[in-house]
Amino acid sequence: INVLVLDSEKNFIEKATFTYSENSIDLNTRNISIWAEAQNKRELLWPGMFVDVVLKMGTLRNVLLVPLSSVQNSYSGYFIFLVRQGKIQKVSVNLLHSYRNIAAISGSLKKGEDIVIGGFLKLKEGLDVTPMLVEKR
Repeated sequence: INVLVLDSEKNFIEKATFTYSENSIDLNTRNISIWAEAQNKRELLWPGMFVDVVLKMGTLRNVLLVPLSSVQNSYSGYFIFLVRQGKIQKVSVNLLHSYRNIAAISGSLKKGEDIVIGGFLKLKEGLDVTPMLVEKR
């Protein structure tokens, strides 16, 4: 992940390489702490200095976007329940990213397949079900 380091007036200082981040946001300041390594050739950065950064994360390609509520987690990883030919099927997926109530996933799912978004407690593989269309948002 590339990091652009900016001063308080949003002027470019240095390119850096992302190394680590905290996993929570400070609710008082709305900031997240990250660590990055920079060569600092112009000696404008100092240890412990606060700067603004721009993270260039890239673009996810060939992924499916599904409701986050449909992605389940178990000791063996993430999965989704599908309805195929009127029966429940459990399919492993890779959770690549989530934002608010949407998840970007990859795996053996295909665009247009029917996924389960609720009622998971009574589900098991092979169960006969009748799918119901949920209003698109």
